[in-house]
Amino acid sequence: VEIVNLPAKTMLALLDETHEPITENPSFEHPDGKWPTEWSRWIKWGIGSKTVAPEAAHTGKLGVVFRGIKRGGPHQTIDHTAGCYAALAFVRVPKPVDAAATITLQMTPIDGQGQNLPAPGLSTTISAHPGDWERLAVAGRVPATINNKAVKKLRLMILIDGFAKNEEVYVDDA
Repeated sequence: VEIVNLPAKTMLALLDETHEPITENPSFEHPDGKWPTEWSRWIKWGIGSKTVAPEAAHTGKLGVVFRGIKRGGPHQTIDHTAGCYAALAFVRVPKPVDAAATITLQMTPIDGQGQNLPAPGLSTTISAHPGDWERLAVAGRVPATINNKAVKKLRLMILIDGFAKNEEVYVDDA
């Protein structure tokens, strides 16, 4: 009998490339090269730009390029049932960036009124540095209720923070 605790099982599942994603269009593909309709984008203060481009593809033909994003990123909201969730995304910073720039993968529970609920431990943050593709992973149990409020949805977001005007980050396979 093999006994593995829940966080370890979840992380092992993340490494299994045969899993089925719960997000739609995780590779940000679109036949016309446009922003994929399954993903929303948020750019706080309107600072920065986003586009899909072949050079940002980890797999498939397209990925997302965020340029000069002070704070923002792609997100997708899915229906929720209580249980364990795991998410991953691949990011790449092609050139050196400001030392304070970060990239966060987070899962945010949402109540019936569309309000965010607290979810400690459902995010992971890395400092942005140039190099090859990096896998961001986050996993945890999301209960049916948080603070006596029913969890109705779960938002997956890749939060890009602190990039200067011409600094870029590529995002794919979320």
